[in-house]
Amino acid sequence: MAVSDMYAVVNGRTLNVYNQQQFFDNFQDLSTDDQTAVLVESEDDKVILPVRNGYKSMEKPGIYPVAGDDDKHYAFLCYPSEKDKQNYTPEGASLVDFKDADSIQSLMEMTDKLRESTDDYLTCDCTSGNTYKAVMKETDSPEMRGLKRCITEKHIEIDKYGDKFGANWANDKRKLYDDSITMFLLKRMCTNFDIDVDIVFKDRSPDVPNPMGKTVTVNLVPGTSTEVIEES
Repeated sequence: MAVSDMYAVVNGRTLNVYNQQQFFDNFQDLSTDDQTAVLVESEDDKVILPVRNGYKSMEKPGIYPVAGDDDKHYAFLCYPSEKDKQNYTPEGASLVDFKDADSIQSLMEMTDKLRESTDDYLTCDCTSGNTYKAVMKETDSPEMRGLKRCITEKHIEIDKYGDKFGANWANDKRKLYDDSITMFLLKRMCTNFDIDVDIVFKDRSPDVPNPMGKTVTVNLVPGTSTEVIEES
């Protein structure tokens, strides 16, 4: 598979950016990679379009791949409106090419540029009136109540996180109105909303039969999984 050293931040997500030739030469791998974007160039314009796989309609700017017969592959392109176009330009998306880094310092500066661009996009203007407040219910399970509380306390414009969830965002968002949540979805929510979560296992009391005599803590967020065992 082709390797690209270009990265950009589109709608709060850091994506690996390929040119059009690389994308179609490696269609099978890249068309299903939701961390991929394509630099689309015309005579007088350049835009960075995220690969959007699994979407039922072309509602957002991006490349919508279609696998054809006999290794003939296609993609529908949905360009941003003039209003949103700046966010998809190389400048607006903070495009960097790590091949251009000539020192550790310049590499760090590029990495910082990507991180700052992500933070700037996701940071909410709390005066806008668009901050999300979860609907709390008396019937909420403890884990659902905790998740709703955390998301509310972040003071976010929740739809800015939609691209991190992908094609299923509308359905995932509706799940926040439920009063319970599966472990799979809890981990997915915490990962995409940048929330760390631990589960602590311990004896209910010192005099239970067959006590562990220990506290076991495990992290649920992919990529940061840890296990800590402490003597009680």
